[in-house]
Amino acid sequence: MKTFPLTARHNGVYRLPQKPVAADAALRQLAVDLRRATGKRAALRAIARALDVPPTFGGNWDALNDALQDLCWLPPQGVVLTLSGTGALAAATDDFA
Repeated sequence: MKTFPLTARHNGVYRLPQKPVAADAALRQLAVDLRRATGKRAALRAIARALDVPPTFGGNWDALNDALQDLCWLPPQGVVLTLSGTGALAAATDDFA
């Protein structure tokens, strides 16, 4: 298996060909199934649930961006957030892009 050091320069959004094995890299894996999310609000709720965001979460893209850059309420380890079932969301909203 190919490995690389986990540094801030590896942060980002990646399209993965298969399910990543976060445990091998001591990462916390959070999976979000968006098959039922046909709009922005439903998608944000599903992602917020998976991340267990604090009650102060604003429920918009800016708030999600802020939460993903902080994650201080989670254990201090890297996080892999995987989104699956994105077809309905992609078809229903321009926000998907």
